[in-house]
Amino acid sequence: IGTQDLSKEERESIVKENVEKAIRKGIVIDYDHIKENKDDDNYKIALGLYQEALVVLEKVAPFYHGIIFNLDHKFTSDPRICPTMGVTTSELIINTEFIQKLKFGEILFVLSHEAGHITFKHPARIHKRNHSIWNIAGDLVINKILAEEYDITPKKGNILENGKYEIEFAHGGLYCDKIDPSKDTVESVYDELYDEFKKQQQSQNGGKQGQGNGQG
Repeated sequence: IGTQDLSKEERESIVKENVEKAIRKGIVIDYDHIKENKDDDNYKIALGLYQEALVVLEKVAPFYHGIIFNLDHKFTSDPRICPTMGVTTSELIINTEFIQKLKFGEILFVLSHEAGHITFKHPARIHKRNHSIWNIAGDLVINKILAEEYDITPKKGNILENGKYEIEFAHGGLYCDKIDPSKDTVESVYDELYDEFKKQQQSQNGGKQGQGNGQG
């Protein structure tokens, strides 16, 4: 649920709980940023969830934690800027509403996912390719890698660290069981998707032309 669905007391309780958890676990909170956004409960809750997830990620996946930790992180409530989470070559962008809708295990998965984009340099490898299709290809490859690494599927999570934490495949995440990370690359998956996209375009255009000729 989003903070708009909570009472003022519930919102304040969530903010306090998450920030206190982060402090107890040794997380450095950006107090200057909080002060500047003192009336933005969405930001503070999102920051608390993100910081808490970073602590857990360091325990269950230190490699991915290191990548995420070294990115500049920015929060936005504007879906036009970022509707979910995303990365550039140097930044992690988090939509404050999106992160609140995730289960904690899903946050761990999404952070690992974004670290995967950086690991494989997807933002730098896109060149002049179609951005949307490239993102789909990257998501499919990364999600299959994470599914195998964490031993999860879209229907089955996994308990990590002797039962302390659960990681879950993010609801609605793209998945294709046929992808083989040992052979398939984001470029090869992109090429297949792009070829299919062009075929559909040609088929649609051909159908429209046929209809036009018939009517004429």
